[in-house]
Parts: sequence; structure tokens; C-alpha cells
Amino acid sequence: MGEEQQGQVRGSGGGLRRGVVTLVIIGAILWGFAFAALRTRGGHDFVAKQLSERFETQVQFERATLGFPLGITLANVATLDYADGQSGFHVDETRLHVGMHPLVRVRLLRPQINLTYDGVVWYPTNFAALGELPFRDLGALSEACAAWRGRVALALEGGTVYWHGMPDGLIASAKGVGFDVGPVSLPGHPDATFHRLRAASVVEPAGRQTDNVSIEWLAAGPQRYIEIDRASTVPTGDDAGFWGVADDHAIEH
Repeated sequence: MGEEQQGQVRGSGGGLRRGVVTLVIIGAILWGFAFAALRTRGGHDFVAKQLSERFETQVQFERATLGFPLGITLANVATLDYADGQSGFHVDETRLHVGMHPLVRVRLLRPQINLTYDGVVWYPTNFAALGELPFRDLGALSEACAAWRGRVALALEGGTVYWHGMPDGLIASAKGVGFDVGPVSLPGHPDATFHRLRAASVVEPAGRQTDNVSIEWLAAGPQRYIEIDRASTVPTGDDAGFWGVADDHAIEH
């Protein structure tokens, strides 16, 4: 290679480095602007407005902090009436991170949800699918997550869910809930998704109580769920319910 060609290579390499450095600097400046905006009342109100529109009810949060390069953490996200025991939700900490694969990572710490059925619909209405889960099977949870496949990874820890009926009161409950879902590499199935559901204690609509629930399964294509593993306490059979595994999806233990 001649001196002129070597100089061109060195020059192109230097240009690439300068371009990367420029992008990093621009990203840092934009991050700084976003961080400053979130600390203002206008920035806080903008985020609250976006959340309220997304959940179709008034949502508030205590504070927001940015993580470099593309992350945001919201503290104490809650619907307006949750503190009064109404239907709604509260999440101690919500973390969102934008990346490449998956596109978005979401972590919810200690979420609490109150669901109420008035005989026609579940409230909050945007959680209606969650309201029906105790009366269905694990495949319903796979279906609820199907729109995220390949794009979102969710990690939920320390959750509590109450299902209420009007005027009957408490229908079902789940405490100490953990739920992980995200893309997994499975040849021939680009949309394959891994799920892990855990609960310290659950009470089903029929009154059955189960402790130390743990189930792992895959969903891919038309397959709603394929069990990978489960705790010995998990019910099986035709009447396994949502917190169990039906015989046609179970593996031998």
C-alpha cells in the first residue's frame, strides 16, 4: 500500500472517530436538555399527560430521573383515586430503557393493582384483559403479551393484584407476584417469547389458595404456551385454572 493510500485510510479512520465523538457529544447535550426539562413543572406535567392519555385515566407521579443514554425512571406512578381504595394502580418504581434488542426494557417494582367488575366491564377499563385472567388459563397471558413479541422485555417484581366484584367484594387475589417476559432465540420461530410467572400466594375465584407458584413457559406462533418448568405446588389437570397447567400443555415431572 502506498503512502497516499495509507494516508487516506488513516484519514477515513480519523473521520469515523470524529463522527462518533460528535454523536456522543450531541447525545450528551440532548440528554442534558431532557434532564433539565424533566425537573421543571412543564416537563413533569408533559410526562403525566402522556401517561394519562395512554391509560385513559388521570395518572400522576412523584418524580422522574433520566439514565444515560436512553433510560427513564418514574417514582410512585399512580392513578389519581388509588389512595382512596378505588380501582386503579400504584407502582413504586417504573424503569424504561430503550435499546436495540429488545427495543424496550421495562421494570416495574412493587406494582399494586385494584380491579373492579361492575357486572359489565372491569375497571380500569384499559386493564380489562387482566381482569379476566383468573377465569382463563396461562395462554390468555401469552395472548395479552403477544403484541410485545420481539420488541419488549418486561420484569415485574413484588406485585399485588386484587380482583373485586360489585357488590360481592373480593373475588380473587395474588400477592408477591413476579413476571418476566422477553424474546428468546428459538430456530424457526422469530417471535418466540419466554415467560416466567411467580406468586407467593394466590386465592382463586373458587376459593382455592395456592402458595409458592412458579411456572415457566414459551409461546411461539400459534402455540399459546408450552410449559418448560413448574413448582411442585402448581395445580395441573383440566381444572388447573389460571395459576396451573392444563394436562395438554404440561410436561412430565
